[in-house]
Amino acid sequence: MKLFTSNQERSKGARFFRCESQPFCNGFEWFDAAMKKKEDVAMKKKEKQEKSTNATGSTLKLRIEGKVTMTIEGNAKDMADLIKKLQDM
Repeated sequence: MKLFTSNQERSKGARFFRCESQPFCNGFEWFDAAMKKKEDVAMKKKEKQEKSTNATGSTLKLRIEGKVTMTIEGNAKDMADLIKKLQDM
């Protein structure tokens, strides 16, 4: 999808995404609607993460450094819970 600016009288200046390979692709979305949708998804994800953290009361910290190296700080139960959550993803 590529970003364009409308030249139509009724929507002049409004930005929108459209598939570059028109007319073979009918993809179209107004820029403002796409950004609102992206914000809503990010907000829901953040709320879900906060609920998860608040529900467990965990103070576990996970830091991933590269593809393989990582460190985990916390107690064994919190680590086991984290591993289970990662496996369920």
